[in-house]
Amino acid sequence: MNEPSPLAAARAVTVEHARSLARSGHLAEAADLLEPLCAEADPGTAPHMLLACVYAQQGRWWDADRIWAAAQELGMGTPAVAAARRRVALLGEQGRRSAPWGRWLPAATAFLAVAALVLLVDVWRDDRTIREASAAPPVVSPRSSRTVSSLADVRPEVAGAQVERSAGELSVTFPRGLFSRGATLSSDGRATLGRLGGALRAHAGRLNVLVIGHTDPRPPGPDSGFATNAELGELRAAVVREALRSASGLSTSAFTLSTLADAASAAGDGRSARTVTLRISPAGAR
Repeated sequence: MNEPSPLAAARAVTVEHARSLARSGHLAEAADLLEPLCAEADPGTAPHMLLACVYAQQGRWWDADRIWAAAQELGMGTPAVAAARRRVALLGEQGRRSAPWGRWLPAATAFLAVAALVLLVDVWRDDRTIREASAAPPVVSPRSSRTVSSLADVRPEVAGAQVERSAGELSVTFPRGLFSRGATLSSDGRATLGRLGGALRAHAGRLNVLVIGHTDPRPPGPDSGFATNAELGELRAAVVREALRSASGLSTSAFTLSTLADAASAAGDGRSARTVTLRISPAGAR
């Protein structure tokens, strides 16, 4: 097997770096990395498809649609891409014909957000080419020393939660899970989030929280009310946001929602997979 050229390897590393940023909710930074690559890469390739998903997550639906259209013209589209494009077209058509906008825009936008998350899960899983390149370099930020110190007094270590500290970020996981079924919090899960919110309350004005929903690998049942695991993971993230917002005093704008659905093997199976991951960072760091 031929080794990738240095240029191809460098591009693969950049795509993986952007993928990692997108997973963490750093969408603007991911777009900044991908846009120069896409100016040189062929339509339908990994940089373009990842950038389209990033645009969709940012609400830039027509920018995403332009990339998806180019991929479809080359026969490289997927059913998920086709479904998302149909919704974008419907969004434009209803925007021209309907008034007031408020009657249809929230529902259409919510559907597209879930569609984008489904596409992102697919893109995140497609690491075969990336693994042939070297690992992505660490993010070097001039804020590093400042952000580390600004989180030093944030103590989210509460019963039921596990905390890992890294440069400028706290990762909080819940080994015993949070949900009894679907998107219904268990009594233990609700109590854990209440304790965590109380620990964050003193810092409510200076934190951002990325909430990443997880599910187990089994597809939702026909009576579950969820079409896909991505939809279930997104709703779990939203439920946790509301519980934490109420307990901590953080504003809704301090939260970003995402999902890996069943793509994160670290989430485990069964009860332990009915959970979320939190990534807490200083306000303004994203």
